Amino acid sequence: MIFSEQITDIHTHRLTDPEHQILSVEPGEEIPANARYISVGRHPWHADRETSDEGWAQILADPRLVAIGETGLDKLRGPDLVTQERELRKHVALSEKAGLPLIIHCVKAFDRLIALKQELKPRQRWVIHGFRGGEVQARQLMAHGLLLSFGTRYNDKALEAAGSGEYFRETD
Repeated sequence: MIFSEQITDIHTHRLTDPEHQILSVEPGEEIPANARYISVGRHPWHADRETSDEGWAQILADPRLVAIGETGLDKLRGPDLVTQERELRKHVALSEKAGLPLIIHCVKAFDRLIALKQELKPRQRWVIHGFRGGEVQARQLMAHGLLLSFGTRYNDKALEAAGSGEYFRETD
């Protein structure tokens, strides 16, 4: 298991149960003192924003950090895909350096995401957050070693496809 068994919600932006949730924040965002677990990344919608190397070093030193992200590719919103992919590559490098899983937001860009995973050959696990796709897509992603996280809206057949394998729950 890549996250503590205490964690029952791997991705939230609204901390309601600090003992069991991973709070997703962006660099420079204030982190509540009661947050026990955090993930930090640049959402693809904001991939054109800059974070200094010093800012990332400070984030990576936070003992509450359990994942990198949210990061990813979104064909429907945000800056162009070249900018989003450049930021995603930075996050992959951070994930590898820190030895932490990567939380990924992906909309209509799964083929490119799979191609990047094959190219980069990461050692750390990649988790697709808020997966809403169908059974076939779920099986395809899992066949490429991607993990799935299901929020409040999901496809029942995709959840069945995940079976007793390693998948996650989230509130966002």
